[in-house]
Amino acid sequence: MYIYILPNFLYHKKGDQIMSTKDIKEILRQQYIKLAPDYEIFGIFLYGSQNYGLATPESDVDTKMIIIPSFDDLVLRQPVSKTITFPHGECDVKDVREMIKSYKKQNVNFIETLFTDHYIINPAYQAMYDKLVLKREEIAHYDEHKALDCFNGLMMQAKKRLVNPTDNTREEIEKYGYHPKSLMNICKYAAMTEKYIKGLDYKTVLSSEKYSMLRTQILTEHDALEFAEKLDEITKTRIQNAEPKPVNEKTSSWLDAWTKTLIGINIGLYEPL
Repeated sequence: MYIYILPNFLYHKKGDQIMSTKDIKEILRQQYIKLAPDYEIFGIFLYGSQNYGLATPESDVDTKMIIIPSFDDLVLRQPVSKTITFPHGECDVKDVREMIKSYKKQNVNFIETLFTDHYIINPAYQAMYDKLVLKREEIAHYDEHKALDCFNGLMMQAKKRLVNPTDNTREEIEKYGYHPKSLMNICKYAAMTEKYIKGLDYKTVLSSEKYSMLRTQILTEHDALEFAEKLDEITKTRIQNAEPKPVNEKTSSWLDAWTKTLIGINIGLYEPL
């Protein structure tokens, strides 16, 4: 029995309509067109609540854009890593070299871009994207120890936000005694940890739609805090008892070679695939 089965005091409730796939694709297209004159774009990818099945009608559409450096960029400039704000959300623009570093750190917020259904690829690099996607499960398990550390770190951040108010959470914490979205995230990361340890495919690891009710269905403060503590305790025990595989150096070498080829195509060292 998985720990991510919800407690019996919760029930499913049908909410308002969320943004359609067509609308999301249009937002990605607009961002792509806006930034295309400034960068050699590899692709733009959705990240965030929509990828987990946790979007609400108020959810932003946040994206990550991978760009490819020119020869001048390689020689004269630091790799680009910046955030650009758009009307519907933020676009995290990253040099492909920085993105690969994030993959190797096993940060779920970056790994998820390999599994999202919402993306636009520069047609010139479609073949390179296809090669990357074929390796996505290996990339997601490149360093399982780091992956578990990442899940645990994100869960601890959510637990801290559960009762410690910020400008964005103060109103809800004062009203309910806790922050509902943070409780949802605690449950999400606990479930992701368990599914990852059990060896489920990463798309299933990401799937979290059943926890969306925790964002809108308010518990008593006692039930919310008790639930969070129980998940924290169980998850820590699972991580301590886990037996992560050794770092897959072959995957690291493959990513390095893939990156060299991609940049080589852009600067004219290699013919496009």
